[in-house]
Amino acid sequence: MMEKKTLSFIDYNDIIDDQYTFYAHNIDNRKELLHNHIHLSQEYFMKLYDYKDIEKIVYKFYEVMGFQNFKVSFEFLNSLFVNIVTFHDFGKINPMFQKLKMNNNIGNKYKGLTKSHHSFLSSLIYLDYFLNKLDKMTNLSHEDRCFIERTILEHAYLISKHHSHLDSFYEFIEKLKSSNTQNLIEHLTYKPLKGYKGLKYLTKEKIKSICDYLDYFQEKDCLTNHRHYKYFYYRLIYSMLVMSDYYATSEFQYKRPVRLSGNLTDIKEFEKEYCRSGLMQGIYEYEREKYHENDKTLSHVQTMNDLRCEIFLDADRNLKKHHTDPIFFLQAPTGSGKSNIALHLSFQLMKGRKKLFYIYPFNTLVEQNKHNLELSFDHKELMKQIVVVNSITPPPDLHDEEDEAYKYQQMLLDRQFLNYPFILSTHVSFFQLLFGNQKENIIGFHQLADSVIVLDEIQSYKNYIWAEMIEMLKACANLMNMKIIIMSATLPDLDHLLHLNDGVTRLLPNAKLYYQHEFFKGRVHYHYDLLKSEITLDDLQKHVLKNVFPHTKILVEFITKKSAYQFYRLLLKSGRNDIDIECLTGDDSAIERKRIISKIRGKVTKPIILVATQVIEAGVDIDMDIGYKNISLLDNEEQFAGRINRSNMESGDIYFFDIDNFHVIYRHDYRSDDLLTLKNQEMREILEEKDFSCYYEKVLKALKVNRNQNTDKEGLSYFYNDIVYKLNYLEVAKRMMLIDDNQWMVDVVLCRQIKNNDGEIIDGLEVWNRYKELLENNAMNYNKKQIELMDVRSQLHDFTYQFPKKTFIHYNDYIGDLLCVFDADDYFVDGKLDRERFEQIEYDIL
Repeated sequence: MMEKKTLSFIDYNDIIDDQYTFYAHNIDNRKELLHNHIHLSQEYFMKLYDYKDIEKIVYKFYEVMGFQNFKVSFEFLNSLFVNIVTFHDFGKINPMFQKLKMNNNIGNKYKGLTKSHHSFLSSLIYLDYFLNKLDKMTNLSHEDRCFIERTILEHAYLISKHHSHLDSFYEFIEKLKSSNTQNLIEHLTYKPLKGYKGLKYLTKEKIKSICDYLDYFQEKDCLTNHRHYKYFYYRLIYSMLVMSDYYATSEFQYKRPVRLSGNLTDIKEFEKEYCRSGLMQGIYEYEREKYHENDKTLSHVQTMNDLRCEIFLDADRNLKKHHTDPIFFLQAPTGSGKSNIALHLSFQLMKGRKKLFYIYPFNTLVEQNKHNLELSFDHKELMKQIVVVNSITPPPDLHDEEDEAYKYQQMLLDRQFLNYPFILSTHVSFFQLLFGNQKENIIGFHQLADSVIVLDEIQSYKNYIWAEMIEMLKACANLMNMKIIIMSATLPDLDHLLHLNDGVTRLLPNAKLYYQHEFFKGRVHYHYDLLKSEITLDDLQKHVLKNVFPHTKILVEFITKKSAYQFYRLLLKSGRNDIDIECLTGDDSAIERKRIISKIRGKVTKPIILVATQVIEAGVDIDMDIGYKNISLLDNEEQFAGRINRSNMESGDIYFFDIDNFHVIYRHDYRSDDLLTLKNQEMREILEEKDFSCYYEKVLKALKVNRNQNTDKEGLSYFYNDIVYKLNYLEVAKRMMLIDDNQWMVDVVLCRQIKNNDGEIIDGLEVWNRYKELLENNAMNYNKKQIELMDVRSQLHDFTYQFPKKTFIHYNDYIGDLLCVFDADDYFVDGKLDRERFEQIEYDIL
């Protein structure tokens, strides 16, 4: 690691003639000099560079690039990196920008410049300066020179996009080759732009030659393994550039510096509190008195908690042996305490690190685990550092600040740039941070430096992007000095999809030993009788009701909401008033979900049947006696089994049935082949024996042959060489999107009154009207408005439902594509949305 040194920023006066006055911002009739803004941006860039220890990331990237003259190349490329902030706004010398935006009349429209745009001109000035500098270097090999030339262009591309989304580097190249740019370069050569000291290198011929050579050089370049690193490296630079620009602008606007925040104050405080818990004290006691590190027959294990302690301590020992590795797999049975193990391991990895991310499949699990952490960390100051970041949770107010406008500005910046030390979020949000191409997706990316990430239940990702996911994650972790723990009960050996020597580290290499222990393997008995013939919901109801006994908890899972609702209403009509009947689907609000889960986990006075969809599977901490499940993917069957007889107090039973066609739901998933489901006797044996290795061997083989090795656009070769290497951020975002944009659905707000968990009545129509008022209020401070909108949207979420666009919605109001029904009580039966009512409404009106 190289010693830290003061960043060498290029002097403003080397580029701009200081006899001319240029402004960067005009806020409330106060103008900021361009020179001052650039200087302030450099200061924030430098603070972040030190604060996040960025130099070691830069050093890592240049190591991967494999330059022949490393020292010279590193110094040049480090200058490219740090001076991107110096050049980013030089294009504001555009006369029309000064005239239209700054009320500074310094000249007429300049030929080749578009209106008041400035970013592209900034990128051209940057290109000229560094290509000229490169041209004068004599101690570089031809190959190093070509690499650096391309890198200059790639940095310039980021400058051109610092006020917009990242699309494709090659679109920037086409723009450089366009006649308009050619005319601009020619004009800059022969008719100097007022205040600019002029081009030193660029000509029409040179820019065309450089751009044309990119395609030739790619053939050789693609043989190297730095494609993935480049993708994330430029993401980091873009994030740092935008952050520095935002913070500098904010300081000018509010006349106060913005603090860099978001690192854990001291991980030892979390550890101390965590280690004092009764759970951890029990594990320490077991370690002292019973733990057998070397004897893994597990013959001494007498209780489920003994087995959980063994798994916990084995994972801890393996982490210590391999703590320098970047990615860890934690595969352990459902109900084995994975969440507790991951929390402990993340604290071990956080030594000397700055940020912790916990990533879950769904928003509901984020809230559930926030509650669990509140139980573990009763210390209020510690809990303040744990923040939920998702699409439905407003940002917290962590600032003791009297100036309201400044406070809201800080709150908004905290959310945009992820300035929180301990973040709970979702797979979708995390993948947007890694792969999204929208500006708001990328600007917090620098926060991943020196972070620890815990990814829960990754089997829920699209399996046809597993190879891309693991290889890109490895590159990101290596470059950004991250540690990633990936955990699941049914974890595919994803590194087998790749031909890499340095695969991921399994924290429980002998996981099979725990799966096949009687406490897990014998916890549930599986029944397949209902699969022998076609059955109806009536048949299923009779079978379920026969298994109702005093205090029995029964879970019935469908894979469609329609069947779940139909079965729920069938049970309600059964006349069995001695049974509590509940229904939980993705339609239910967080308030309703919390009520139902609390009821299930509490002491029951009579039998209870919970009808649910797959929202009940991954990570939901409930313990049922009997389960009924519509077959789907084998991973899902194992996840479902984790909700049955979780405490291993008595024998549990699961009955599988086949009413909903899972092929429709999982039509793009390689695991949906009948040979890989419970329709095949071999898969039943795998589920019962808990040996998922041969199952995944078949899945991964199908994935490699049918997708990864393809020579067309679906294959890995095309993805890395034609998308990642070419910095096509838009196409990467499309490929790595976890949830496809559903253009056939419409969001509808159904207004009614609901009671929250504190007994307070919330009126949906009042929330809708408040939302409209905020949107229409143009006098409110922008930052305050954004924060309050987030707060209202989180409330509106409890009233928002999705319907197919073909559904006839008799709405009363709308905002953009969001529809609103004012009095929606008629669309709910027994507190549940009656979707069939919407299908009938058209005929009722007619």
